[in-house]
Amino acid sequence: MISVHLLQTSRPAPPPTRLGMWYLVPGLALLAVLAGYVILANGVNPVVVIVLGILAATFLVFAHSGPIQEISTDLKSLKVKFQKQIQGQQEQIKGQEEEINGLGDQVGILKLVVRGLVTRHMLSHLNKIAGLQDDYVRFEWSMYNELEHLDAMDYVAPHNGTGLQAMRNDHGHPGSELRLKDYLDITPEGLKYLDAWGQVSKE
Repeated sequence: MISVHLLQTSRPAPPPTRLGMWYLVPGLALLAVLAGYVILANGVNPVVVIVLGILAATFLVFAHSGPIQEISTDLKSLKVKFQKQIQGQQEQIKGQEEEINGLGDQVGILKLVVRGLVTRHMLSHLNKIAGLQDDYVRFEWSMYNELEHLDAMDYVAPHNGTGLQAMRNDHGHPGSELRLKDYLDITPEGLKYLDAWGQVSKE
């Protein structure tokens, strides 16, 4: 029983809690002030009192550094948490930038596809057949071949049962004057293509 009692009494005292520090420090400060008044009343040099006060304050700081260390630990924890949040936001922004760049690449590809479907002359034919330009033309075999290409892409269709074959029969020699709308109509697909071309041209 004696040995057990010795072991229990030899344990170090637990460190003061934060609440205890709030009472301990002001109490010691009050005692220091009272001691200063007493020392000054006995004619002691004030410099000695100041030095003793500094030494006492230093002793208190080092003797009770536990709460300070806890505060430092809390600050480090908050710093790590804040850094992780910033890193997460940076990664999210980077992912969004990559997604935007990917969309930009897709838009660029679509532009190339839209512009590569027809030539500049074919686009002019579509605008004329759609009524956006004057459809009066002179027959050329190159123009006829371009119209065949538009017909194969389902961008134009025969007008009232006429079409390309009737155009060839009526004006199958270079220089013959005709109106495209007398032989061809633009299809819904052709109108969609013109709209897509207009959107691409604005960018």
